[in-house]
Amino acid sequence: MIKFSEWEQKNFINSSSKPALTVLFPSREIYFSNEFLNILKLESSSAPKTLDQYYELCHPSDHEKIKIFEDFLYKSHENFFSLTRKLYCGDGVYRNLRIDSFIMRDEKNKPVKLFGNEILSLNAWLS
Repeated sequence: MIKFSEWEQKNFINSSSKPALTVLFPSREIYFSNEFLNILKLESSSAPKTLDQYYELCHPSDHEKIKIFEDFLYKSHENFFSLTRKLYCGDGVYRNLRIDSFIMRDEKNKPVKLFGNEILSLNAWLS
């Protein structure tokens, strides 16, 4: 059984009509909103299909952040995580994006589903 606090339910899950991305576990399948695909300059047919393929969009200097995120997914008991990193977009440009994510966990603390909202970070506007 997955439990949510009242704050989690009201402020994250209900904060938007559709997350930018959703990841299902244990398969690690990933699904994107059309709005986020537009930010990434990707067609749905060329979008990553798994979380690992999504990681391939990260700039090489941000690969250490992937390890931090994976540790959070599988070693933490927390449900919320934010991370800023550069993602390669379909137009050949790396853009600074911040993911604010909520991870649903089962009774053994394993991730079941991740909901993420992605926004262009302030660094992107300054550069």
